[in-house]
Amino acid sequence: MVDKSKWELGEKRVAGIIESRTFAEIKTAALALLEAADEESNAFNGALVWDFCSQLTHALSAWAEPYAAAPRGSKFNVVIVPPEHGPLMLLKSFLAVDGSPSDIINGLKKFIDHCDDYEPPMLKAITGVEIARVLNAAQKAYRLIDIIASKEPLKIIRFDYSHMICDSQCALPDRPDQPATLMLFHPRRVDGHNRVFIFAHELGHALHQALTGDVDATPDGFEEFLKSVSAKKWDTVSEMQEYFADAAAIAILSVKGLGAHFPSRLIKAMSPIFARFLRKLCESALKKSRAHAGPPPPI
Repeated sequence: MVDKSKWELGEKRVAGIIESRTFAEIKTAALALLEAADEESNAFNGALVWDFCSQLTHALSAWAEPYAAAPRGSKFNVVIVPPEHGPLMLLKSFLAVDGSPSDIINGLKKFIDHCDDYEPPMLKAITGVEIARVLNAAQKAYRLIDIIASKEPLKIIRFDYSHMICDSQCALPDRPDQPATLMLFHPRRVDGHNRVFIFAHELGHALHQALTGDVDATPDGFEEFLKSVSAKKWDTVSEMQEYFADAAAIAILSVKGLGAHFPSRLIKAMSPIFARFLRKLCESALKKSRAHAGPPPPI
């Protein structure tokens, strides 16, 4: 027979997580749920532990449902998660909906460990208007979003925090048909790390993943392109990834209206050359996707 009071305790602990907005609040609420699960586990009540974890994943999925698809009337397949929902959306990424209780509990513990990586904002973050300008430019000039998010939407998560190490992150998908997730923090420093360029750079990583299916692989023609512009050859896979993301960002910022965001550490006069390369690469990717899709069905 199920102890109703204990079931309700789990429900209350889950609600505490879903209602939280800051990393500190979510961490406190998650620790309370873990404590309740530990008590039931020690009492050999595995059914309730399973129920606590199931309640959490289902509640998070229901909470995140509005972000599962691009808003109606959107110009392209993009979902932007506002800063107040960033921490909870990040928690969701740590938990597998169909995971076992041990998977969910381990995911909660990992998220709690990551909470200390986030600090009060250092500098001003990219604005919604700036994000829209970059997305519009990338789509209009290169149809970048069509390539990155050909099926599921590109998810952009904004945060009202600075990260201890990164100004932004590009989280790669578990499946090759999924787009990457971009996480935008408040930058920590100003030396050539313009917030708009940072966002364009992360779009470059997402494009790399979409083009190759594996960011450890070099996009077609990229090595030859770097040689043609006398750029330094990379020494590691990580350097190659950063070079490509920078190249994509340079090309995106070459679009009229975005030149003011060009970092001083880069040569602005080279941007048309990078733009031509990116346009050719994207056109090739779009042709391949149309060929793979085959002819339309007969009417």
